[in-house]
Amino acid sequence: MNGKRKTSILLIDPDGSAQRSLSLGVGKDEYLIKVTNSSQAALDILDRQAFDIALIADLADQATVPETVKRIRLGHLYTEVILLGESSDDKMAVEALRAGAFDCINKPFSSEYLWLRLGKTAEHGNMRKELTALQREIAMDCAFDNIVGVSAAITKLKETIKRIAPTDIPVLITGAMGTGKGFLARVIHHHSDRRRRPFVSVDCSGVDGAQLEKVLFGPTEDGNSLEPRELAAALEKADHGSLFLDAVDRMPLPVQTKLSCFLRDFKLEASRPGADRKIDVRVITATEKNLGSLVAEGKFREDLLNRLGVVSVEIPALAERTEDIEMLTDYLLRRIAADFGRKQLSISRQAVDKLVSHTWPGNVRELQNCLRQAVVHCNRDYLDVDDIILGVSNDYRNPGERMSPGSASIATDSLLEDNQRVVIRKALANNNWNFSQTAQALGIGRTTLWRKVKKYNLKRDTVPS
Repeated sequence: MNGKRKTSILLIDPDGSAQRSLSLGVGKDEYLIKVTNSSQAALDILDRQAFDIALIADLADQATVPETVKRIRLGHLYTEVILLGESSDDKMAVEALRAGAFDCINKPFSSEYLWLRLGKTAEHGNMRKELTALQREIAMDCAFDNIVGVSAAITKLKETIKRIAPTDIPVLITGAMGTGKGFLARVIHHHSDRRRRPFVSVDCSGVDGAQLEKVLFGPTEDGNSLEPRELAAALEKADHGSLFLDAVDRMPLPVQTKLSCFLRDFKLEASRPGADRKIDVRVITATEKNLGSLVAEGKFREDLLNRLGVVSVEIPALAERTEDIEMLTDYLLRRIAADFGRKQLSISRQAVDKLVSHTWPGNVRELQNCLRQAVVHCNRDYLDVDDIILGVSNDYRNPGERMSPGSASIATDSLLEDNQRVVIRKALANNNWNFSQTAQALGIGRTTLWRKVKKYNLKRDTVPS
C-alpha cells in the first residue's frame, strides 16, 4: 500500500446506471465512491462528510439540477460537480455550468472515457486547493502583523501603510539595505484591490540600461522577434496589478525618461503604429539613496521623482528601534524553526542582550542571517549567548583581540556571504531549482538570483534536497 490518498466521489444516481459504468475501467481503485439516489440525500451527506467530486446522474426533475449544483458549490467550496446527462439537455447543462458545475458529460460514453474525465476533474480540484493554500500562506506572510515591532517609528509606519495600501497611489519606499523594502512592497500590494493580480518585481541594479529597458517595456524589434518569455514587458505582465522597482536610483537616465513618459498616460508603446496599449498598473519603488540629492546632482529626473514619490514612506534602521529587536528575534526564530523543520527555539536573556547591543548595519536581514547561522549550528532547543556570532561588533572580544576596522569589514562581508550562500542553496532546493519561484521566495529579482548562483558557483548537484 503506497499511502496515496484516494479521490472521493459522491454519486447521485437514481436508477443505478452510472454506478454500473463506474464499476468498470482502469483507475477505479484510486477512488472511494458513495452512492445516493436523490439530491437532498446528497446534500445531507455533504453536510457530514467532505467529497472531492459530486457526480449527478439523471435526476428525475431536470429543472432542479442547476439549483442542486448551486447549493453544493455554495456550501462545499472544494467539491467539484460533474453532470451526466443526455445530449438533448443543452439548456439545462448551460444553466448548471453557470451555477458552478465543472463539467458535463453527455451520453453515451464509455467507462474509460468517464474515468478519464473524472481524473481531469480531480487534478483541477487538487490544483485549486493548492492555489487556495498558497494564497492563504501569502496572506499570512503579508499580514500587517508581520511588520514586527512596537516602536514609535514602526507603529507610525503601520498606520501609514494601512491608509495608503487600499489606494492606487504610487509609493516610494526608502530605507537602508536589509530593512525590508521588498517585503513592505508586497504588503502594500496584498492589502490593495489588486491582491489577486500580478505582483511583478524588477531589480534595477541587476541589469544594464539596455537590458532594463527591454525588461520593463519589452523588445523594440518587430513582432517576429524571438525574444524569450522572461523578456516580455514587465509593465505588461503587471497589468491590473503592481510593479515593484527595487533600487530605482540605479535606473539609467534614458530608461528614467521612458518610464516618466509612460507614467503620463500609462500607454505601453507598441512596435506597430497605432497599437499602443493602455496599462493599468500601480508602481511601487524602493531606494536606499536620497533621490532629491540625486536630482540636484543631475542623476535622477525630477519629473519622474514627482510621479513615483506621490507618497513616500521610510523604514527605520534596526539600530533606531532597538526596542523591537527582542520581538523581532522571537518572530524570526519561529519562522526559521519552521523552515528547518525544528521545534520552536527559545533564546536566553544574555543572548537577547547581545543582540540588542549590536549596531546591525545590515538591519533585519543581518539579524535574520545571524539567527539562521545560530540555528544551523545549535543542537539544543534554545540559543545561548555563545551561539550568537556577530559579524561587526567587537563588544564581546577582549581588548587585545579587537580587530582593526578594515579586518572587521572583511569579516562582516565574509559572514554575510556565507549566510547568503546557505539561504540561497536552501531556497533553490525547496523550489526544485525553479528560478522564478526561488527569486520570489527570497524577495529578489531573477537576474540578481542568477548572479548570486554564478558568484557562489552553486550547481544543482551541490544543493541538498
